[in-house]
Amino acid sequence: MDHYNHAIEEFHQQWEPYGGPTPDDVFIEFGLTINQFYARHRALTRGRRRRDTPRGDTTTQMTAERAAPGARVGTSTPAT
Repeated sequence: MDHYNHAIEEFHQQWEPYGGPTPDDVFIEFGLTINQFYARHRALTRGRRRRDTPRGDTTTQMTAERAAPGARVGTSTPAT
């Protein structure tokens, strides 16, 4: 992996606990739009599964849980 791709992966990991980087931070750091950044990151990590992610969980589900514990992914109302 080259330095640029490694930097993208590292940047993503640093921001992940906070819900991801802002579009401005991505543009300043890499000169990419937020969509380009996430597309590049997906291409870099395609086929890899995080060691600490249980089977069946996705980053979207995990991020939604952190943002609103108890919330159901894909709905606008929290789980009851």
